[in-house]
Amino acid sequence: MIALIIKEIAQEKGMTLKDICDKCGYKSLPSFYRQVNNPENINMKTLLRIANTLGCEVGELFASNRKTAKPTFVCPHCGKELHIKIE
Repeated sequence: MIALIIKEIAQEKGMTLKDICDKCGYKSLPSFYRQVNNPENINMKTLLRIANTLGCEVGELFASNRKTAKPTFVCPHCGKELHIKIE
């Protein structure tokens, strides 16, 4: 699911998944794709690198509906909606 959101954001920015892969330092697109499609393999450092490359916030990588004024975020592990409170 996160790969689809990454692809969507990349397309909005005129980038491809290959561009993101290269800029994030992955040796191959398949290894990048495996990482972003397996939430157990993603750590915060990787998420920050991807978000910085895309010019977005890490939370946007988990938004189930980015088109709404108030996006919802979904846990990549269990699929439950996350509620983020910014203080």
